[in-house]
Amino acid sequence: MRNSLTIHRREFLGGAAALGISALALPARSAVSPAVGNLPGRSNVVIRNAHVMTMVPGAADLPNGDVRVENGEIAEVGTGLAAPGAQVIDGRGFILMPGMVDTHWHMWTTLLRNMSGDDRAHGYFPMTTALGKVYTPRDMYCGTLLSAAEALHSGITTAQLVPQHHQL
Repeated sequence: MRNSLTIHRREFLGGAAALGISALALPARSAVSPAVGNLPGRSNVVIRNAHVMTMVPGAADLPNGDVRVENGEIAEVGTGLAAPGAQVIDGRGFILMPGMVDTHWHMWTTLLRNMSGDDRAHGYFPMTTALGKVYTPRDMYCGTLLSAAEALHSGITTAQLVPQHHQL
């Protein structure tokens, strides 16, 4: 018997992609601060000979693939890429999945974002502690699914989930 809250990788990615596509129908507006334009340029690098998970539907992974990054953006994914002047990183023995990585995210709290207040008594920790005690598995699922869709929309392809801690 399949648990009704179980979701498989392909179902999740398909649902998240649908959410991302639906966002394209919204009016365009810049979410980037004007101050970002004043930041210095990022270096150019190429990661060579890694096992590249392309994340492109129908495209095979590249067991000895390269990823070229120009000014902080993925410019090209393939094998034997030309990258004159780029810093070379040896990716042998590593898995490379193009995208950003978020190493600490309490995804389950996504539904609680706008519920905490400015004062310490109603801040993040008191609010998540109080409401987390009455969260259902469905609440966890919905909060995590929403934050995962937001991550994909933002270019984050990998996130370390930080679970809710229960007191025994």
